[in-house]
Amino acid sequence: MTILFLDLDGVLHPVGGGVVPLEYAPILEAALEPYPAVHIVLSSSWVEVFGFDDTRAMLPPALQKRVVGSTYDPAYKHQQWWLTASRYEAIAHYVERYCVKSWLAIDDDDDGWPAELRHKLVCPPKHVGLAAAGMQAELAYKLRSLAP
Repeated sequence: MTILFLDLDGVLHPVGGGVVPLEYAPILEAALEPYPAVHIVLSSSWVEVFGFDDTRAMLPPALQKRVVGSTYDPAYKHQQWWLTASRYEAIAHYVERYCVKSWLAIDDDDDGWPAELRHKLVCPPKHVGLAAAGMQAELAYKLRSLAP
C-alpha cells in the first residue's frame, strides 16, 4: 500500500480570495486513477478545524474512498511538540508510527523538509495549486516512481 499525504489549501485550490473550494480535485482524481492501491492520509489543518469525517466528506466520492486517515490526532492536540510541529514533522511522525514504507506528499508548505526527502514531495505554488504549470507532470512522475 502506498500513502499519499494530502494537504488541501494551496493544493486542491489556490490560497487567497475568490477560491472555489477543492476546484482541482478532478486533477488529483485523474492522476490517481491508474493507481488503485494509493490511499490518502489527510495532512491538512481542515481536519483539526472541521473534523476528520466532515473534511473527508467535502472531497469528491472517488477521493473519499481512498482516505484512510489523517496526520492530525486529537490525542496530541495539547502536546508541545504537536503545537509547533511542521507539516513535514507531522507526516514523519505518521510514517514512523504506522511503519509506512511507500509514500508521497502533496503540500504547498515545504517548511522543514529535508533535502534527502524532497523526492517524496510535490510542492505546488500556494496561489495556483495543482493547476500550476508542471505540477501534474511532476505528480504523475512521482506516482509512477512509487508503483511496484
